[in-house]
Amino acid sequence: MNQSRMSRRGIVLASVLLSFMIGSAVAQVTSPGNNKPLPPSAQKAPAHQQGNADLSALQADIAALTERVRKLEGNLTEAEAQGGYTLLTYQTELGKGPTGNTSHLQHAVAAGTLQLDANGTAAFTLSEVAFTSGWLFPALRTERERTESLIGTWAYAGGVLTLTVDGQPLPFVGGVGGRLFLRVEANRADGTTTLVMLVKNP
Repeated sequence: MNQSRMSRRGIVLASVLLSFMIGSAVAQVTSPGNNKPLPPSAQKAPAHQQGNADLSALQADIAALTERVRKLEGNLTEAEAQGGYTLLTYQTELGKGPTGNTSHLQHAVAAGTLQLDANGTAAFTLSEVAFTSGWLFPALRTERERTESLIGTWAYAGGVLTLTVDGQPLPFVGGVGGRLFLRVEANRADGTTTLVMLVKNP
């Protein structure tokens, strides 16, 4: 009888030991396919899941993107507006004779440079080519070229770049993409319409 009890105790102990060993093996993380335990480093959750991730790089990227969008939408500072520009113009004119009838037609293009300095000075250099023809056909076409340099002042506020030349303020709107300013005007006195573009140099 004692032997029978000892045999039963041995069987129980063996069962407990076997269950413990199986439980340990199941609890251990294994790699797929080969049932081998993964290294301890691979068994840990990623840093961002542990709540101590370093987000400084992501925050820097978001800040840089926000800054870029601000400029692309034309929200510049005065310091960002200063610098060198390419100046481009296109102009048409319908001249008026003494009786009020149209006397001639002219169109002109011009290209040059504009420098806006930190001290508020604006310096222009402009080369223009114009073609003129009488209104009655056939008419002789004439060509004119001129180069001009001007000094004025500039200011930037509220998305408007204002150039002042010979006491006349010339507002430009836009700042599109942080680089492009536009101005259009119509002069009823001489029948001209003009488009002026300022494109900031890279």
